[in-house]
Amino acid sequence: VLGWWASWPAEEVNGVVVSDRAMRLSEGAIYPPELTSRFRQIVDQTPEPSDETLQAEIARQDEVIGKLARDLLADRYDLTLVYLRSPDVVSHPYWKYFQVPESESVDPEKIEAFGERVPLAYEAVDRIVGELVAAAPPNVNFMIASDHGFTWVEGEQYRMLVDLNAVLEHLGYLVRTDGVIDWKRTRAVTWNSPPGITDKMVRLGLADRDPAGPIAPEQMEQVLERLQSDLGKVVHKSGAPLFTVRSPTRMQAKDGADLTVLVHTRKQVKRVYFEGVEIPDVMRSVEELTGTHSVETPGIFIAAGPDIDASFPARAIHSLDIAPTLLFALGLPVAEDFDGQARTRLFRQEFRERHPLTTLPSWGVSETGAAPTSEIDEALKEELRALGYLD
Repeated sequence: VLGWWASWPAEEVNGVVVSDRAMRLSEGAIYPPELTSRFRQIVDQTPEPSDETLQAEIARQDEVIGKLARDLLADRYDLTLVYLRSPDVVSHPYWKYFQVPESESVDPEKIEAFGERVPLAYEAVDRIVGELVAAAPPNVNFMIASDHGFTWVEGEQYRMLVDLNAVLEHLGYLVRTDGVIDWKRTRAVTWNSPPGITDKMVRLGLADRDPAGPIAPEQMEQVLERLQSDLGKVVHKSGAPLFTVRSPTRMQAKDGADLTVLVHTRKQVKRVYFEGVEIPDVMRSVEELTGTHSVETPGIFIAAGPDIDASFPARAIHSLDIAPTLLFALGLPVAEDFDGQARTRLFRQEFRERHPLTTLPSWGVSETGAAPTSEIDEALKEELRALGYLD
């Protein structure tokens, strides 16, 4: 299992697990641990990207995973699962320049500059797949699946890293001493809301809280009213407000919020003003999202090999069918409580006669466990926000 999404920490299996975090973490990322030196050697032999973008980083990760998969094919495992991520991370920011919507006017210069990014990502993945096919023994069956496809984002949508604390500091609500928040003098602060989140929580500095602030409880409503008024005057160059201010939801209030500030993302904003004066350092970055997907965006399924029936209608298969279909292909029973089904007709009649479908009620009882944490969790969350998966 190589590069598979959400596979950290690597499980102890009768085989190999190279986690999706293997290039960023050393502890718990690879099983068995003795494979680590082999993996690191491939990493060292794979050129560093020419830029520091997420797209370049993931493209290099795909290269490393592809090379390792090709090496491991010689070990004749029963099943090799390879996850390649580049098409997704490239399609979110660049899809609209590749597949230009007829209903919109898209900047021709952007089409010229970025229109080949998506095809190049697919070509790179196709080359990796081709190398795996060429390296595999002749009796190997291949399946290529995606859990979704892509389409363009309607209108303009931007992912903006907004430092609300910079706004609150400019307005005089947040005070720093030697670069550190001075809680005794701070009346309002962003609360548990990283820059990439559009729905931001704000907490007042009440004197009866920990850490204690300068606001007496009886002054709370007055300060809230003034803060809402001031945030409503924060605008971008056109004069349109940057924020919508409202009361927190029940869950946000439970998490400690006194106010919720929603960042508008339909217009690109680089500079922010309050009463005609620019507020510095508010926009850390501005990125356009042009591609998206939903449950209605069809993905792909491709199968080939000596046991595959080429007449099988690939459109019939659903992402939920992949696991039971793989179990059938491996000669293992399919659980009757699966949401999907084993697509036995994908395989030739001779294969089906030699490997009749077997079932069992369930593969086991689900268990609940605590999620482990690592030092790169926040960085991974920021990546997901950049791609539009998290608000």
